[in-house]
Amino acid sequence: MNHCLIKNFLAAAILSALTSCTSDALDTPSSGKTVKVTAKASVDHGDDSRSALSEENGSIAFAWSSDDRLLVTDASGTTLGILDIDNARSGTFSGTLTGLDEGRNDINIYHFGSSDALSASATDASSLLSLDISSQEGKLTSLRNTDMMFASTSANVTGSEATISFTVTRSTGFAHYKLNFTDGTTLSGNRVTVSGTNLYNRCTFNLDGSIADKTPGDITVENSDGDIYLTIIPERDMALTFTVTVDGNSYSGTLPSRTYNANRFFRMAQGEGIEVTMDAVGENDNTPSTEATLIGPEITLGYNKYRFTGGNLFFNTKNRQWGVFGSQTEYVTKRGWDEGTAEIIDLFGWGATGIGNARQPEYWDADKTLYPSTQETENQKIIEIKATQYDWGTAYGRQLSVDDGTYVTPTKDEWNTILSTFFIHPGTVNGIKGLLILPCDNSDATKANEILSTAGISQDDISSIKLGQTDALDYTKIVLDSNDQLTAMNSVFLPIVGYGKDASIHETDVNITTYYWNSSGVFRVSSDGKQKTADGYSLCISCSDLVSTKVIVTTRPRNYGNCVRLLKKVN
Repeated sequence: MNHCLIKNFLAAAILSALTSCTSDALDTPSSGKTVKVTAKASVDHGDDSRSALSEENGSIAFAWSSDDRLLVTDASGTTLGILDIDNARSGTFSGTLTGLDEGRNDINIYHFGSSDALSASATDASSLLSLDISSQEGKLTSLRNTDMMFASTSANVTGSEATISFTVTRSTGFAHYKLNFTDGTTLSGNRVTVSGTNLYNRCTFNLDGSIADKTPGDITVENSDGDIYLTIIPERDMALTFTVTVDGNSYSGTLPSRTYNANRFFRMAQGEGIEVTMDAVGENDNTPSTEATLIGPEITLGYNKYRFTGGNLFFNTKNRQWGVFGSQTEYVTKRGWDEGTAEIIDLFGWGATGIGNARQPEYWDADKTLYPSTQETENQKIIEIKATQYDWGTAYGRQLSVDDGTYVTPTKDEWNTILSTFFIHPGTVNGIKGLLILPCDNSDATKANEILSTAGISQDDISSIKLGQTDALDYTKIVLDSNDQLTAMNSVFLPIVGYGKDASIHETDVNITTYYWNSSGVFRVSSDGKQKTADGYSLCISCSDLVSTKVIVTTRPRNYGNCVRLLKKVN
């Protein structure tokens, strides 16, 4: 029996979720004749891919089963009937369809698999146009349980009979992986979690078999032996991370990003899965297991309230994991990477989230000298404000399996609101210069002094600086020795830790100038109408000297490497 999709798909209709469905989609026919149909089905396996029972050289062999059934609708989604298999070996089906007209009729054919998945009542089939792969068995034979095939063809009716020949094509992809533990650990019925950038675990289908809506999320494989077969919802630039706990020890392995296409089977060779190197996860691997610590006051932006994370964002290019530094003064180095931990980066090109067609968060050559990317055309036409796939908060939040919008990168207007509302002042913490955001109104110097006194600071002559101010800024009025003092003050500190410009590293810019990306992009055309430039907005904090300093939200070329500080929604 060729099981496809999930047994409980008959529970409820989901037509409203299908972008191409009309209100009468998958309804019963209101007119037309009843026709006896004979159908000949074949399977499109793709250039290097087949699906289902057993592996062959270059493919997976597909076989029809004795109780397979096909759902048939017209081009608008109206149900015409069900065809039952006559001969599994030859792939011939037959049945009665109601609602066809004399001559040519355009039809859609869906293969959902077993007879218990496809009810005898055609009107119950609407909810089959969805797929949940969040939990998989991980076995070759179980790939049938999460399968979906489609064909668009025509039935030529003559009198009361019609003959159809068609080819069904798979809407999902398959993959085979083999977990290889560097310390020799083996699995025996352990639970493996698959997470990562651009990984989806639920989707709905349009009437043409294409994927309509996708939901990001992890895939779990229960009782795994480390040899894992998966159904994959197709997507570009997918970077998968496999995690498992064995005898109390955690292991993790990440594959480079790649595109997973529909109707393809990805593996190393016949019977060999793509190797995933699994390393033990230590306490200091910069791999967050919980959400970031929050710091500072609640900030009202629109209808929501936010707080800043307790450190800047970083990315581990080895295990493809996002993280937030444990302190507000922490950063990798003035180059955005370090010889000792070269895989950890904390300067990013604009929109480098790795989501969808956004650029990947990674260095751009082996010598690390061309980071960030010099390709300004990447993401060039994106001008959305807080567009989900160009917001680092989305990437970080999906890793933690929280809803999109929980973590966000401030937009241009939001940065302006924050810096115009709260008391802001330059300061120095642990010898690092930066911008302090105190939890009080920008005109309330008395309250600001009360806050400073909790950290042992007494400073009578103090006032909040103005956004855009270019007068001399004094970083010596507020000097703190530790992050504990910041915590006691419930204040935000944005360190000046440098930036990357074009192919140069600008090592001298550490503690002189830094930029924090906004999630607002801009696409500019020069005055002569010829030159097009892709820029992003960023918060500039500069203290190059005591007569030329500034705090301003400005535009920056998207190929610059800048810092990112996230907000988390708390209401």
